[in-house]
Amino acid sequence: MKAKLGRSKSHEKIQRVKVRHEEIDRSGLALWKEEMEQVRARVESEAKRRMQSMSSTERTKFKTFLSNIRVFGDVGKAAGKSRVSRRLLDKWMNTPGVSHLIDEAVNAARILGHGGTDAKSVLFRAKIAPELEKDAEVFRVTGQRDRESRIIAKYAAKNLKAHRWHIAQAANNNDRGFFIDLGRILSGEVTGALYDKIDETLAEIWEKHPEYNTRQIAAELGRQGIELEENTIRTRKSRLGLTRSKSCKL
Repeated sequence: MKAKLGRSKSHEKIQRVKVRHEEIDRSGLALWKEEMEQVRARVESEAKRRMQSMSSTERTKFKTFLSNIRVFGDVGKAAGKSRVSRRLLDKWMNTPGVSHLIDEAVNAARILGHGGTDAKSVLFRAKIAPELEKDAEVFRVTGQRDRESRIIAKYAAKNLKAHRWHIAQAANNNDRGFFIDLGRILSGEVTGALYDKIDETLAEIWEKHPEYNTRQIAAELGRQGIELEENTIRTRKSRLGLTRSKSCKL
């Protein structure tokens, strides 16, 4: 009960910071950044304190659990492999700071799975990874998901079973916004696309023909029913990190 009460008070403080951010103008941006750094530091300190308060056995199990998440990319599978009971997992999910470490491990697994030069990996690094990073920051500070990109809701909508940890965590955190976004995506009211069709097609062309110049890419896009000016293609290529040789690390 004390932990939940402390979390509630901490959450209220964070929400007040968010409201203040919405109210300030550009002249107060530096102050807002400083306040957010202080909030961030408190969250990190809380995570460290919670880890230290664990027994040595629990701490070892938790570290193994995080390692398995990075390997399997699935909280449920990692819990089974690490022999983490549902009761213990619930405890960690409801512990400020600790739940953020779980979230970090899930994102790390996603990143490790997209280190190639194929189209999907290129799109992930350019379009999805930055949104996951912003979402992780919001989650760390507030326990809520980033509603600007809806990135986690989009992932969950594609496979509810695979993302049951995110759904359960949102329920634990009373994240109503996440469920609103998830429902709107599932109903088709809001798009669940992680990137647009043009970027997807452009990345696929580059994967098959990295030697193509801008004019050749424009011609291939045209054959697929997409008309783009060459300057627009160059801009999109740059944003996707396709301006270097395919053999180079993106």
